[in-house]
Amino acid sequence: MNPYEPPNTDGKESKKTRRNLWIGILLLACLSFLSLIWLVQAWYMLIPEITIYTEFRGFGD
Repeated sequence: MNPYEPPNTDGKESKKTRRNLWIGILLLACLSFLSLIWLVQAWYMLIPEITIYTEFRGFGD
Protein backbone atom coordinates (compact mmCIF):
# COMPACT_ATOMS: atom_id res chain seq x y z
CA MET A 1 0.00 0.00 0.00
CA ASN A 2 1.37 3.35 -1.03
CA PRO A 3 1.54 5.77 1.95
CA TYR A 4 1.44 8.76 -0.40
CA GLU A 5 -1.90 7.70 -1.82
CA PRO A 6 -4.76 9.68 -0.29
CA PRO A 7 -7.19 7.53 1.70
CA ASN A 8 -10.52 6.69 0.17
CA THR A 9 -13.03 8.88 2.01
CA ASP A 10 -15.94 9.02 -0.42
CA GLY A 11 -18.55 7.95 2.11
CA LYS A 12 -17.30 10.23 4.86
CA GLU A 13 -16.94 13.16 2.51
CA SER A 14 -20.49 12.93 1.18
CA LYS A 15 -21.82 12.56 4.73
CA LYS A 16 -19.85 15.64 5.81
CA THR A 17 -21.07 17.75 2.91
CA ARG A 18 -24.64 16.64 3.58
CA ARG A 19 -24.27 17.66 7.23
CA ASN A 20 -22.82 21.02 6.19
CA LEU A 21 -25.76 21.51 3.83
CA TRP A 22 -28.25 20.82 6.62
CA ILE A 23 -26.37 23.20 8.95
CA GLY A 24 -26.49 25.89 6.26
CA ILE A 25 -30.21 25.36 5.68
CA LEU A 26 -30.91 25.56 9.42
CA LEU A 27 -28.84 28.74 9.77
CA LEU A 28 -30.63 30.31 6.82
CA ALA A 29 -34.02 29.40 8.31
CA CYS A 30 -33.05 30.88 11.69
CA LEU A 31 -31.79 34.07 10.08
CA SER A 32 -34.94 34.49 7.98
CA PHE A 33 -37.11 33.86 11.07
CA LEU A 34 -35.18 36.46 13.08
CA SER A 35 -35.37 39.00 10.25
CA LEU A 36 -39.13 38.39 10.01
CA ILE A 37 -39.51 39.05 13.75
CA TRP A 38 -37.39 42.19 13.37
CA LEU A 39 -39.53 43.43 10.48
CA VAL A 40 -42.75 42.81 12.44
CA GLN A 41 -41.34 44.70 15.44
CA ALA A 42 -40.25 47.58 13.22
CA TRP A 43 -43.71 47.68 11.60
CA TYR A 44 -45.46 47.74 14.99
CA MET A 45 -43.15 50.55 16.06
CA LEU A 46 -44.01 52.49 12.89
CA ILE A 47 -47.80 52.03 13.12
CA PRO A 48 -48.30 54.66 15.90
CA GLU A 49 -46.21 57.15 13.93
CA ILE A 50 -48.33 56.55 10.82
CA THR A 51 -51.61 56.89 12.75
CA ILE A 52 -50.41 60.08 14.46
CA TYR A 53 -49.37 61.49 11.08
CA THR A 54 -52.73 60.66 9.46
CA GLU A 55 -54.66 62.08 12.42
CA PHE A 56 -52.59 65.24 12.24
CA ARG A 57 -53.36 65.53 8.53
CA GLY A 58 -57.07 65.05 9.23
CA PHE A 59 -57.58 61.63 7.62
CA GLY A 60 -58.34 59.84 10.90
CA ASP A 61 -61.44 60.12 13.06
